[in-house]
Amino acid sequence: MALADFLVRNGKEAELKKLEREQKDGLAARIQLAKAIENWNLKFTLDTTKDIRFWAGMALHQKDIGPEKCKELFFKARGVLRDLYS
Repeated sequence: MALADFLVRNGKEAELKKLEREQKDGLAARIQLAKAIENWNLKFTLDTTKDIRFWAGMALHQKDIGPEKCKELFFKARGVLRDLYS
């Protein structure tokens, strides 16, 4: 949701709505769309988002990731939210 808010605030609302209509608006597609924004350096934030997405998938579908990894991902997610709303 935060990435969608960011995209709208940065002029990508039409592209985001197109993805939604085509039912291709998952996190990976939103990350790709955010990469197209040239006036803000998203590389670190988007790489972190991909890492969080990977580990969330692991936790949901494959294995327990443990409390230390959960804590690390919580702090990463907080940093991503800070970047997207700053």
